[in-house]
Amino acid sequence: MLERAVSELELRTPGAFGIAGSVSIADAVGRAHDAVAREWERTRPVPPPVIWERKLLDIHALAVSALGYREQSLTGQRSWAEIPFGGDMSMENLTDERRSLLPWDPATPVVIPETTVAIGGSIDRLDLDEAGTIARVTDYKSGKPPGKKQPILKGGAELQRCLYAYAVRSLVPAVKDVQARLLFPRAEEEGLYPLADPADVLTSLAGFIIAAQRFAIAGNMLPGAGAQDDYNDLAFALPGGAKESYFELKSSLIAERLAELSPLWGLE
Repeated sequence: MLERAVSELELRTPGAFGIAGSVSIADAVGRAHDAVAREWERTRPVPPPVIWERKLLDIHALAVSALGYREQSLTGQRSWAEIPFGGDMSMENLTDERRSLLPWDPATPVVIPETTVAIGGSIDRLDLDEAGTIARVTDYKSGKPPGKKQPILKGGAELQRCLYAYAVRSLVPAVKDVQARLLFPRAEEEGLYPLADPADVLTSLAGFIIAAQRFAIAGNMLPGAGAQDDYNDLAFALPGGAKESYFELKSSLIAERLAELSPLWGLE
């Protein structure tokens, strides 16, 4: 829905999204809402009508709030939503028209500097100025905002906007300034959380990724931060009774073995 709304505005008039008013945003989201609902009903199983209609209304309101957040436009701003990069599978669904309008070739590999680690995905939203030297990458979050505390890497759980910034720097070489932000559309007050010092954070993250890659190659795939989480997809690989005794006995030894990653786990 977000991708269709932004693309429609930009296809009509390049740069239209950056200067669009609330009425234009709401109209574009409304048309995107109808098109997406029809497509899902045609190609995917959907819930019973009452649940489906309620979910569509919720998504519609969230999309209006997300795209309706107004801020100073970049000079000659162009905008894109749900942009694939690094060969992400979503690029297979691109039409030739939309592919031709992207700021890069979505099949181009993106590698973290000083590593052999390649990344891919879709950027929630990208704004570029006319000269291609200033970029804004926005990661939408549908959950509850963190309040006054500014999330940075959140122990390694909050990496998307940083990886988005890596992708933009790699694929748009002219970019000198990348502003990486989280946007919480459900926030009752201010919901925008910009990364205070992107360059410094990206340098730190690259160091952690290099260390993690080295540990993985050496076979040191030990459970770190988040391993005790109820939603850990790899919990099946932990010893039986892990929560009762394993973590208590081993956590200090793991932190010692993976000392270069321990500072990451302590970051907010």
